[in-house]
Amino acid sequence: MIKVGIQKYSDRIIQYVDRLYVLMFGHETKLIEYDKNYMLLFETIIDSSIAYIRQFDSNQILLKGNVGCKLKLLFNIDSREATSVSDEFSIRSKIGDKYIIAYHYDKEKVFLLDNLLNVIKPIEVGGTKNNTRSVTHPKKPIEIEWYRRLDPTDFKDFFIRAYDLLTDNLIWKTGIDGRVILKIFIDNYIIFSTRSNESMPSEQTRSLYCIKVETGEIQWFKYNFHVYDLLNESSDTVIVHSHDTTYRIDVHTGSVILSKENTTDVLSSIRPFFVDDEGVLFVGRSNNMADNRFGRLSKETFDIEWMYYYEIEGNKNLFLHDMILLEDGRYLMRNGLQGHERLFIFDPDDPENIPYRGISNGEVTDYTNLN
Repeated sequence: MIKVGIQKYSDRIIQYVDRLYVLMFGHETKLIEYDKNYMLLFETIIDSSIAYIRQFDSNQILLKGNVGCKLKLLFNIDSREATSVSDEFSIRSKIGDKYIIAYHYDKEKVFLLDNLLNVIKPIEVGGTKNNTRSVTHPKKPIEIEWYRRLDPTDFKDFFIRAYDLLTDNLIWKTGIDGRVILKIFIDNYIIFSTRSNESMPSEQTRSLYCIKVETGEIQWFKYNFHVYDLLNESSDTVIVHSHDTTYRIDVHTGSVILSKENTTDVLSSIRPFFVDDEGVLFVGRSNNMADNRFGRLSKETFDIEWMYYYEIEGNKNLFLHDMILLEDGRYLMRNGLQGHERLFIFDPDDPENIPYRGISNGEVTDYTNLN
């Protein structure tokens, strides 16, 4: 890549409908607001102990300190004002518009709060305990929990279940064939992959499930389907990467709408990691494992539209965390190991960049022009 800019450090980019927010470190810690063409709109200096930002809801950003720091702020993007949150709690997530999950420091318990941070009740289900893991539905007060035995001979006894967080009552319990690995919520469904027989690689199986959140009914199931990546594309479709193939699957039926193998003589593998309005973004490796690639698959065909070899100032390490499509077609990207993330702007269609593409006349090239 040749033409890049805005090489600064940041923990995270948050994307709203018409704005972007970046937490920027330096002589002063700042929360900076940009429009969707990365033009500065507003910036404010915040407490230097703030280390993370996270989208809390449709108009608030949660700002948190490092581990051990109890300072938390909620920044309203409409009023551009920040308010402190009680240091009794560590806010974990919001459920729809009505509820909040938070951890009480002194009581060492998780509580359900209302949207005004009033305590409703302690949460007695879910979490990480008794060989279980769990996740909260983003819009419903439902905790989804799955279980696996520690004894490797008990690999057949797996299940997933749901609890009502308002009452702690069990809603449903459904048997599955392995440990839950990847998972996403799409409306009233939880879609997840499983892995079984982990202690016996020769007999190991992997599957893909879609289950109705409110009833536990299995909507569809794919046996022996190895899932590497699982992306929410829309309320009707999910992107799944399995072995060397990218699939678009119907959420409601499990039918494969589109599939495409993307390996070539030059490219050993790709890993889809984000979906935007223009296509499916991916990272990849060359067959000789000597360099990193990133690019975009066509939404219509899953063909590689463009792909670039990554190198900035001699740094070939690609650890992409964000790749946000701006309104003018450029991308705002965040790359780097934790603590050393770098922001840069990249235009895949800039005439000075195109000669460095890994695509020529629709074919993947070996980058001889870069050697």
